Amino acid sequence: DSESSGKKSIEIFEQLLRDNPDSDAIRYELATTLASTEAFNFGQIMRFQRAEQLSKSLLAKSPALPRYQALHALALESLAAQQLRTNRLRLVEENLKESLALYNQLSSSASEVSRYDTRRSAVLELLADLKLRQGDRDAAIDYLEQAIHGVQPKRRRGAVSTVAQVQLARLKQKLGRIEDHP
Repeated sequence: DSESSGKKSIEIFEQLLRDNPDSDAIRYELATTLASTEAFNFGQIMRFQRAEQLSKSLLAKSPALPRYQALHALALESLAAQQLRTNRLRLVEENLKESLALYNQLSSSASEVSRYDTRRSAVLELLADLKLRQGDRDAAIDYLEQAIHGVQPKRRRGAVSTVAQVQLARLKQKLGRIEDHP
């Protein structure tokens, strides 16, 4: 099944990293695998913490490399989403804001802007969810409006991905529900 395959992949990458401790390529692939294994439940927070640590070490070596920035942003986003789901709220906002800053930088400087804009909007949506949980409806609305604005301009240019279209519809529905229920 996919969970055992994912665990096996992680084990293989961990062994490869032990055998090749200076390999940034293996570190990158391991962090990518760890940050994108949302199907797994057991130990998920530890996987995301490990992905965050690995991606942070890569970013420290090459802070201007967009793929390392994007990986670290994804690792932080994944960790914060899991922390929010499991009600471990202490570091959620800090992780999301750091992820958001990286996506903002990538959106303004990288050529694959639409991909980073959809990730950026997902982080803003998580911040809105956090603010709702904290009882700050106005901040939640503000974050959702920013998220909508971040993916909406792509639609006018006709270059909107299916992911962005679905995301935009979901964000608008969520905003409507919040505005309808003060």
